[in-house]
Parts: sequence; C-alpha cells; structure tokens
Amino acid sequence: MLWFESLLFYGCEEREQEKDDADVALLPTIVEKVILPKLTVIAENMWDPFSTTQTSRMVGITLKLINGYPSVVNAENKNTQVL
Repeated sequence: MLWFESLLFYGCEEREQEKDDADVALLPTIVEKVILPKLTVIAENMWDPFSTTQTSRMVGITLKLINGYPSVVNAENKNTQVL
C-alpha cells in the first residue's frame, strides 16, 4: 500500500467518533502544515502565471483544496493568507 493510501484510509474502521479525536483532524492538519506551504513555494518560485496550462492546474488544485478542506483553506488561516 502506498503511503498516501495509508493516510487516506487511516481511522476508517467503523466506530463512533469522538469530538476531540485527533484522527479526525489528521488529513486537514496535513493539508494545512504540508500541502499549503508546498503549494506556496511552487506558486512563488515555479508557477508561470502567463502559462495557461500551469494557471489552469493551479486553479484546479486550489479549488480542490477549498472544496475538500473548507475548514483549513479559509481567510483566517495563516498558510492560506501566505498563499
């Protein structure tokens, strides 16, 4: 199994979830602490805003993050503001 599949299915067994369970916040935390800073570096150093393909891909990944992790990708989040 690939590492990201392990993360994706981590904690998926049938059980009642507790409100303060750290497992529930695992993927959003990874997005906030790893993905957003990495995307910021890519946007600052590698992204060519004049490239239609690159801009289209940047918009696509940004929309996926906004739709998939609305609690992470919001105006109050420091990493979102930097991006």
